[in-house]
Amino acid sequence: MNIGFSAKTKAFYDLDEKAVYIQNGSWSEDVKSISEVLWLNHCGQPPKGKIRGADEHGMPCWIDAPEPTEQERIAEAVNIRNAMLMTADTEIRQLKIIEEICALTSEETQRLMSWKKYLADVYRIEPGNVSSIRWPDVPV
Repeated sequence: MNIGFSAKTKAFYDLDEKAVYIQNGSWSEDVKSISEVLWLNHCGQPPKGKIRGADEHGMPCWIDAPEPTEQERIAEAVNIRNAMLMTADTEIRQLKIIEEICALTSEETQRLMSWKKYLADVYRIEPGNVSSIRWPDVPV
């Protein structure tokens, strides 16, 4: 393979397809040829906390990922909260169905109450106050 890398776009290019990139307006003028080994080391998922960047020679390397913005942190908190609410809702619905069909055991009654409390605790979390969130423990 004939592979290139652009420090500007942090992307790899198939150098044999340069004309196609130019025709589509996606060619970067700083593309440099790189080895297949270098490409293989940097074409996949980055290590945790890293993103693809370029070193001082314009070659691909892993660099520290930037800290998430406040909006990104809030969005992540909303996603976590929604997932926790869905889990609690599913557990509660299943236990309520069992309760409708036959009586719950004392252990199941305790689990139902634990999940209801958990749902209430998660529901009351304000995702906009990311730094003060204390996520409740999942019932066992």
